[in-house]
Amino acid sequence: MRKSMTLTWVVSKIIIGLLLSEAIVWLAAPQRLLTPLNPDHPDYDPQTMISPFGIMPEPNSEAQRYGELNDIITVRHNSMGFRSDTDYSIIEGKRGVALFGDSFTYGFGNDQDETVSSYMQEILGEEYEVMNFGLPGWHLGQEYLLYKYHVAPKLKPEFAVFFVYPHDLTDMMSLEEIPMKPFYVATEAGALALQNFPVEITPEQYEEVLKKKKAERTEAYLSMNIFSRVLLRHSHLYSFITGAFGREKMDAQAIKDANLAPFRKDSYELFKANYQLLQGFSQNILQLGENQSTRIIFVYIPSSLQVDDSPISTASHFYNGFDPADFDFDNMNRFLMESWQEIGAGSIDLTPIFRQTKGKLYNRPLGHLSPEGSKVAAEAVAELVMGNPALS
Repeated sequence: MRKSMTLTWVVSKIIIGLLLSEAIVWLAAPQRLLTPLNPDHPDYDPQTMISPFGIMPEPNSEAQRYGELNDIITVRHNSMGFRSDTDYSIIEGKRGVALFGDSFTYGFGNDQDETVSSYMQEILGEEYEVMNFGLPGWHLGQEYLLYKYHVAPKLKPEFAVFFVYPHDLTDMMSLEEIPMKPFYVATEAGALALQNFPVEITPEQYEEVLKKKKAERTEAYLSMNIFSRVLLRHSHLYSFITGAFGREKMDAQAIKDANLAPFRKDSYELFKANYQLLQGFSQNILQLGENQSTRIIFVYIPSSLQVDDSPISTASHFYNGFDPADFDFDNMNRFLMESWQEIGAGSIDLTPIFRQTKGKLYNRPLGHLSPEGSKVAAEAVAELVMGNPALS
């Protein structure tokens, strides 16, 4: 009888301990559970479509997603497929501000009211209408085409702000197995030619791509045993424990695989054509703005490694031959700022501002801007829009 009571007591203590641990992890470090909100789940719905400019969210779509901090966020898109609760049409008497960029401008990983555009609208007030044309995975070439053929002729904003992130250097010339975005190739004469615009893939072909990705997710899901699937779907503690093993090496791999090419000391020699393409786009965008009486502003958003390069030491620890001394984390922004100033474009480099700002500006290392980072960026750009010459 005493042994039975002792065993019951031990089991009860274990259960209570597990429940307390589950609650602590849920409160302190919530995990991305394996539910349909998780991109790894077979039933995850990306709610995207193919457009002449590339992949876009479906118009009038709304969904809940896991944010980068594993909280549940809401994303909503207007009738044009851009992240906004309202359609864009500049009302007479308002000053239009169009924001172009990739997932950083879109506000990936943050809630609907935690994007750069939302904070800028709040700062600038009712006199302005801030429009978010940022889209995940897009590069400056796509943004230029969107501005030229869609935004400039239809909306004619007073300001067009182009946010440039380091991956813009290499993404414009990448070629996927099934190209779903415009890209550029080098000609025999040494010039760069636009390819795949409008995007040639049909909606039916894109649907097949989505089906293939879902089949891959399903196969990976079914390869796990039922016990693991149930716990990954419901337990933050189990998800945390299984993710903790090898997390440091995974982070190091992410750093090594991240787009570090722009920060190599010899990046200009390696990517001379890409740098020239960025210069050419900047000039074309500025000229188009002048033709539309639109003021163009270029904004450089730094990688988190440019603000804090300490994670590089982790990658150096795990990978032989990975030498931090091979990198200069100010070369790309320095080159772009000089280029933009040379053509007389309004511009701002957020790198020194971010370095001087205390707080968590990124959701995680190599992640997107946090709500705080989005607000800092919005404040700096809003100052430039309102005409603060110290920032130009």
